[in-house]
Amino acid sequence: MPDRATPRNQDDRRDVARKFERAEFIGNIGLQLVDCGPGCCESEFRVCDKHRLQDGFVHACVQVTVADRTSGAAAATSTGSGRIVLPVEFKINLLRPGVGARISCRSRVLRPGKNLSVSEPWLHGWGEGSRTWISKAAVTLALGRRA
Repeated sequence: MPDRATPRNQDDRRDVARKFERAEFIGNIGLQLVDCGPGCCESEFRVCDKHRLQDGFVHACVQVTVADRTSGAAAATSTGSGRIVLPVEFKINLLRPGVGARISCRSRVLRPGKNLSVSEPWLHGWGEGSRTWISKAAVTLALGRRA
């Protein structure tokens, strides 16, 4: 995935940003859009105590939520307006304990389609100037029309 995505147009970026802002659960986590472009998206959040397990690691459910939202946004940038994006299959590999003061996620669409898209999100923990790869997922998303 490129270091920085180039949006097809500013409407794509505004639409994705609006979806991040309107989802109350995503706001509760503190997840924010960093960048997006055709078929890719990047998000991040600052790690707080509410994200951690008793041992101090970021909970897997938080990682899944971040991967889901970022993958959906990446798919949305390649579907055109008026489409909804919903996950239908999700697999995550938790490679290392979730560590860092901040977690970032980059997702790219591997296979865009008319009805299904496949996306691959990667999550990294950031702390003390270093980046640690903590998880990777594979997400299949259904693309539909608003009723």
